[in-house]
Amino acid sequence: MKGGELLRAGEKSKFFFYAIMGLWICLAIGISVDLSAQEPDTAKEKSMKAEYATPPFSAGVIRDATGVGQTYVFRLSGGGQPPILRKTVFLEVTAVDTKIQTVLTDTDGKPFDGPKEWRFTWEQLEEHAHFPAQQTERTEKKVTVPTGTYDCWHFVVIETVDGKKKVSEYAFAKHLPGPPIWMSVTIDGELQTNMELIQYIAGEKATDKSNPKPTLKLVP
Repeated sequence: MKGGELLRAGEKSKFFFYAIMGLWICLAIGISVDLSAQEPDTAKEKSMKAEYATPPFSAGVIRDATGVGQTYVFRLSGGGQPPILRKTVFLEVTAVDTKIQTVLTDTDGKPFDGPKEWRFTWEQLEEHAHFPAQQTERTEKKVTVPTGTYDCWHFVVIETVDGKKKVSEYAFAKHLPGPPIWMSVTIDGELQTNMELIQYIAGEKATDKSNPKPTLKLVP
């Protein structure tokens, strides 16, 4: 199976939606305040109303920690297929939303396709970490990926899918508002997908996000 086929197959799971869309991958560099510890009331209120486990970060916290030009690279693997890489760059950051550009490549950096762009509100990004409370365990754990070892919020979501046990794990670095730095999905104990952060470049944080920065272009 080629990288493009692996991408399409992975879109069926929430894990691969994170990875393929390249939503927020972060590394603990350049953030001086532990924003995750704040757990804003808005995030808690949404969790209670929708019966979700308390998410690691609110929409506002994610927004304030995101800068123009912020760049992340994930390594994706699983299902017995060769690993592939996903490079994501934040092109625009406003008070309301963000525009990102992504490229899927092989491990040598050769693109499978041209760059693609998406726009998300900060609320949409927060919602990707909304997990059903009764099926989710949230603990604290140190997690090591190629970029380092981090203190994380560790979520384990256990579901039954077609009579099989599905276990999804997400590690969110406490000082890095955004996506998990590591994710894994198994079905009946067999690894389906794995994602880990392998590179990060800090972006420029705007003091006034009501005015977006000039659009950046990602060159594969």
